[in-house]
Amino acid sequence: MSMAATGISFLDFLSGNVPGGIWILLFALAATWFVLWFLYAFSHLIRLGKILRIGSAISVFLIGLYALIWLKFPPPEQRTRVLVIAQPE
Repeated sequence: MSMAATGISFLDFLSGNVPGGIWILLFALAATWFVLWFLYAFSHLIRLGKILRIGSAISVFLIGLYALIWLKFPPPEQRTRVLVIAQPE
């Protein structure tokens, strides 16, 4: 069954029953990369290669953690509703 047939949107599917949904993951990734960019741009203490390596490792960790939580709390299955009406004879 496709997502269109079940009436669930793509974002709802990605969010599942995870608190905050996919938006919390996107926010965490954006915040991580912003902090790393800020450290690189204004402190000059860390080289670009190290920033990319650290950022990639944190991103993979966050996505993996979100995937594990999503597997624990998947989106609810849409129930098929059947209506039976008795016809008088």
